[in-house]
Amino acid sequence: MSLRLELFVSDLEKSAEFYTKVLGFERQPGEDDYLPVRSGSVVIGLGPTAGLPKRHYFNPELQTAWRGLGTEYRAGS
Repeated sequence: MSLRLELFVSDLEKSAEFYTKVLGFERQPGEDDYLPVRSGSVVIGLGPTAGLPKRHYFNPELQTAWRGLGTEYRAGS
């Protein structure tokens, strides 16, 4: 079983540094606007909030509450 999370962050490099240096995740090949980090069977995909479309449901400008803001969950095998 694996777990994959997509997190939309305000600073991609700072977030990548936190997950790799503090939590011990390994940086995986990515793109300018998407960076996966892995620890065992857990993958966290980091993407910038600035790249979200204006009408995307995780866009901070559309949110009226902070609960769950910026997170997306998908479990796979």
